[in-house]
Amino acid sequence: MNIGLAELFIIGYVVALLVTVNRARKSNVAALACPRCNFGVSRSANFCSNCGTVLRSAYPSAACPACGRIGSADSNFCRECGASMVQRAI
Repeated sequence: MNIGLAELFIIGYVVALLVTVNRARKSNVAALACPRCNFGVSRSANFCSNCGTVLRSAYPSAACPACGRIGSADSNFCRECGASMVQRAI
């Protein structure tokens, strides 16, 4: 089988694209675990895909006071607009 330069370029491009997609998928998955079965879950999951436990109550959320985006209650800054998520006492 004789592979030309154009074919090698296309193969290299496809491999690079697959590696990029795989890295993007891995970066979207947070290192969280279901509190019931300890199965790995993403930060955006509402339910555990292993046992069905409701996850939203397990990971408290808070709305950004500036833009209203829902984020993790333990965040110091909003991921959308960068505003402080820490409520200061007056």
